[in-house]
Amino acid sequence: MWSLGSILELEDRIKMQAFLEEKGGLSLPKVDASTGTTIFEYYVTDDGEWGHWNDKVVEYVYPQDSNPRYDSILVPNVDNTCTEFLLDTISKQNKGVLLIGESGTAKTVIIKAYCGKYDPDEHLYKAMNFSSATTPGLFQSAIESYVDKRMGSTYGPPAGKKMSVFIDDVNMPVINEWGDQITNEIVRQLMENKGFYNLDKPGDYTSIADVQVVAAMSHPGGGRNDIPERLKRQFCIFNCTLPSDNSMDLIFNTIANGFFTEARHFVPEVGEIAQKLVSITRNLWQNVKKKLLPTQLSSITSSTCVI
Repeated sequence: MWSLGSILELEDRIKMQAFLEEKGGLSLPKVDASTGTTIFEYYVTDDGEWGHWNDKVVEYVYPQDSNPRYDSILVPNVDNTCTEFLLDTISKQNKGVLLIGESGTAKTVIIKAYCGKYDPDEHLYKAMNFSSATTPGLFQSAIESYVDKRMGSTYGPPAGKKMSVFIDDVNMPVINEWGDQITNEIVRQLMENKGFYNLDKPGDYTSIADVQVVAAMSHPGGGRNDIPERLKRQFCIFNCTLPSDNSMDLIFNTIANGFFTEARHFVPEVGEIAQKLVSITRNLWQNVKKKLLPTQLSSITSSTCVI
């Protein structure tokens, strides 16, 4: 389910579910197709039974004594709870994880929220954004600035710690005239060969230990690049689908109800209007998305550059 089916969109997940039910001969959870529920919303409990991910979703309480950054808010739902579990399962094995999905699927927030739980005394976390201006030299210099010398030509995070490096928009680097994305080839070399060739001493190889890479990217197409196949094979890839209309309304209503409160000197009428605006804005966004499709020359996306 989460091997072949990990990169599927919602409609394709339904097709895979129908195939498994018809020819798989497996003991699958009983789902009600009329509700839009699929087998991907279930997990195996410690007792070997099927459980719904909704049982694992914790309630989000908007802080009343502070205003969290909007891009750091993650309201738990079935999708991001499941994705965080998959991310944790793979990361604990020191394997690379790549989350793909269109804008609005909380790829970046999920990874940042997960990495933010690391104990800084044992596991460090660094984040960087790729752009069309990111070069192999910039990436290598950034990684080398994060590590200290351990022994001989081996480098690693300070004080024997481990480190996760999160690369957002990993597919943004430019593709050259020969069809190569050279910035991501150096990323692949770090993941596959655990090191770089020394830029100051040609021929010398610098080994990088205890560094793990996690990444996120939008679906290729509409002016957005893909990443090299040799880099893809270094990752476990999971597709983040857009939440359902009900989940989307729940997420933004939770934020609106938490912010527009009397404690922040808003009258109750403002909160009522905000709740109505949530569904109206969602409908407007969905209609605009259908009409203004991304093209090869003009993709609807936004990005920032850190390195």
